[in-house]
Amino acid sequence: YTTLFRSHDFEIVDKKILVACQENSWCDQDIFLKWYNEIYLKYISARSNDMFIIILEDGNYIKTTFNDLIAWNSKIKIINVYPVNDVTEEQDILLMTTLGLVQKIKVSGFKARQNKPTNLFKNWIENDKLIFSMLTDTNNKNVISLITKKGLLHRFYESSLKETVSTGKNGVNAINLSDDIIADVCISSEDSSYIIIYTKHDNGYGRKIVTADSFTVKARNGKGIASITFAKKNPGYVYGFTIVNDAYIDIDNKGKLQLVDIKNL
Repeated sequence: YTTLFRSHDFEIVDKKILVACQENSWCDQDIFLKWYNEIYLKYISARSNDMFIIILEDGNYIKTTFNDLIAWNSKIKIINVYPVNDVTEEQDILLMTTLGLVQKIKVSGFKARQNKPTNLFKNWIENDKLIFSMLTDTNNKNVISLITKKGLLHRFYESSLKETVSTGKNGVNAINLSDDIIADVCISSEDSSYIIIYTKHDNGYGRKIVTADSFTVKARNGKGIASITFAKKNPGYVYGFTIVNDAYIDIDNKGKLQLVDIKNL
């Protein structure tokens, strides 16, 4: 089966470049692409009775078997899927919503009964959506970076987040938002070099590259720093970003890939 990733989350692994392919066909041993309004990747090897933690956009999670997973027919967007056998109870799952709630939960705290939707946040807001979920081993050098639709960028250390031992607890504010929402989230090391910002305009798409050290790592719940300004003649919004050191792969929603070397831009 597959988990959902945003298009610009592709990375170069073992110096192999992912090759686009037709629907449901294999790209290599570990990854394949599927066209269904989104780009899907990350091949998961599992047995029929293996258990999975499914993180959902509506702020719930479900524990289910592989057979139930491949028969999934819910209209609720899956944010991420974690095979229970591939994670340890000491690891954490970090979650963030479009309205800025963040929470870090011990894997051992995901104890819902099979196929029963269970709340991740006690203080969930009705019109909010889960936008990010990632398995982490808390590292003092890990930096959580987020960017809003209007282009405010805020960075803080993952270690500043206290982990909770179970689901259904209150999330805390990652950023102080005002008439804005979070567009994207990344976790990177503090020594990352460049931030690539993707924008959408009436006349197309844009990309801006800034140095990561232009945005100081600050305390959680800050106001963020403006990373981009939109002209009145060409309004737009930020729809995503990624943090890299030298090269990365861009992929569009039709599966077209481009290897980008920062030094050549």
